[in-house]
Amino acid sequence: MKLRSVIIMAFAGLLIGAIANLPLSWVATKFMPKDNIGALEYGGTVWNGYVSEVPGFGPIKIKTSLTKALTGKPFFNMDTRSANLSAKGSAKPGLLSGVTVQGNMTHVGAIDPRFAGLVGDFQMTLTELSFDAACKSAKGTVTTDVLTRNAQKMGWTGPNLSGPVSCEDGAVKMELTGKDAQQSIKAVVSIIPDGTFRADVDVLTNDQRAGSILPIFGFQPKDGGYSLLESGRWL
Repeated sequence: MKLRSVIIMAFAGLLIGAIANLPLSWVATKFMPKDNIGALEYGGTVWNGYVSEVPGFGPIKIKTSLTKALTGKPFFNMDTRSANLSAKGSAKPGLLSGVTVQGNMTHVGAIDPRFAGLVGDFQMTLTELSFDAACKSAKGTVTTDVLTRNAQKMGWTGPNLSGPVSCEDGAVKMELTGKDAQQSIKAVVSIIPDGTFRADVDVLTNDQRAGSILPIFGFQPKDGGYSLLESGRWL
């Protein structure tokens, strides 16, 4: 075998080995958001690695499919699980696909102490979400049963809430509604890329118990019902 062929084969072997063992940290930093997030930790390779220290999440496992990358499909498969929040889905630069997020009120209570001690679950399913520096388009649904499961602690119950997920003015918008025999509720929550959120909640109710409970959570009387306008940080 000629020396030239040996050199080429050796170089190719080194290149393949380098690609196979390419650290995730070299690549993920190009795609992970940098604002409002502390120092992240990366481990493993770009083909099978993880990201940790993401606020509110457990370690995020990431696997990369070369076949999907070559065909233009979302090629990062992501999965994260902790005691109170789990998520999985696929992604490529600018697109999330087939994402499911499931959590409970213990996770929410850790962010906002007013909700500490409440029980209930929430789930968001995203068929797809396209983005650049902000949300461009989204299709999905979100549901929660928290208002139906805390009668003993709150002394009041409300309906299950559900609704679509979309994009509006660069934010991820969730519009949940629900009603039962005594009341109807509409909640619009906007998740903004800068790490902030806005919530606009309106409650129309004939249940007198609501007047004792809702003000504890910041609601104010409005047009025969109650209204909450709130903003803060989610990240």
